[in-house]
Amino acid sequence: MASNTNLTKKDFEETKIVADIIKQLDKADAMYADAESDKIYEQQPFIISLILGYRLDLNKNELDQIVKMFFVIWKYFKGRNKFQRKKITEQQYDRILKKNMDLLKFSEREKDQEKKLALFNAELSNLEAKALLAAIPLIFDTQPALKNMQTNLKARISLGMLSIIECFEEMEKE
Repeated sequence: MASNTNLTKKDFEETKIVADIIKQLDKADAMYADAESDKIYEQQPFIISLILGYRLDLNKNELDQIVKMFFVIWKYFKGRNKFQRKKITEQQYDRILKKNMDLLKFSEREKDQEKKLALFNAELSNLEAKALLAAIPLIFDTQPALKNMQTNLKARISLGMLSIIECFEEMEKE
């Protein structure tokens, strides 16, 4: 199955940036996590409310890893000026999440794998942060605390992360 998504030099450079963010967070201590949480709460409070919503479904180790994944997304976007002035809203997130869920439901009905792949490639080609998106399943697959998580919970959290990424990208285009 061939992929039609064209990866650019920028996409490969972004991969290094995402990998560096993950390495930095692997070395971070609790004080750093608290300070970053405070910054996220101040600048993008919806992300904290989303994380808090997941805490009921996750054990402590799983939650720690999910928080880390949201920190990766946060660090990737936080230096951009627009995101310090504009906040993700629940309405924006819900609209983008619904679009992503509709795409997923539509793809589940598609039996032809080539057409399904083309559908996802078309959607992903519009995404700037491909490297960031690629890191999500990689972290789910490599972190011991997340390997045995229920598939439907992984999917729900992954869709939430994709939707947050798309919220940031949408704000960047405004």
